[in-house]
Amino acid sequence: MARIRYLKPDFFKDEDLAEIPYDIRLFFAGLWCYADKAGRLEDRPLRLKADIMPYDLKFEVERALEILAHPKKHSPIKKPFIIRYEINGERYIQIVSWGKHQKPHHTETESSIPPPVPPKNKEKENYKGNGECSYSECSDHEPIKNGQITVKEPIIKLILDEEPKRWEGITEELKELWAKSYPGCDVEFVLQEMIAYWDAQPRSHLKLNWKRTIVNRLKWVQDRGRTRGGEEESSEAFMERTRKALRGE
Repeated sequence: MARIRYLKPDFFKDEDLAEIPYDIRLFFAGLWCYADKAGRLEDRPLRLKADIMPYDLKFEVERALEILAHPKKHSPIKKPFIIRYEINGERYIQIVSWGKHQKPHHTETESSIPPPVPPKNKEKENYKGNGECSYSECSDHEPIKNGQITVKEPIIKLILDEEPKRWEGITEELKELWAKSYPGCDVEFVLQEMIAYWDAQPRSHLKLNWKRTIVNRLKWVQDRGRTRGGEEESSEAFMERTRKALRGE
């Protein structure tokens, strides 16, 4: 989804931007409009070209992304404009120094895209994944290519081609985290309901980021009626009402 973003006067005086082709400068500014609240977006070159440069038929979007992911020449710490990274087969982009140049509205939806791996010199619990690191510190893993890193997380996927149908890779620690984050949800019940729902969908729908899908579903369930008539429901009453709603009662 496109969003309105800031364009500061300093943009036109940036020495590193001045050394890249003007069409890539425009494309870089266009990335901001499609980045989420944390400055992250899916790394889908063809879609980005269609969204940002629809009338420039000769625009080479992959070349543009590679140039933007290359370390800056004039930057003391050699950080790039963007970081391209991959988590469990899903590719993403993090716009570096996002918080310095953009101030998203406080009501904007929080990012559902996982951040890049924390830099070696920052504590994981304090790292917000906003790309505030030097190029050489962006990953504990070897870069795939300029600005691209691979992050390995536990694989979470839905197994529908076997019996019993089940989720794979969901640990008890994750369930406990989700239960604390969404106290109005019966996590086990929602996971089972999702199995039934996705089993009825075409296989093409199963190419999703599973962790994000689960978290979005838990959030959706909790946001639907956590309060009734201005008074807060108990978790037990809310979960019972949620079960009935999911069963269509």
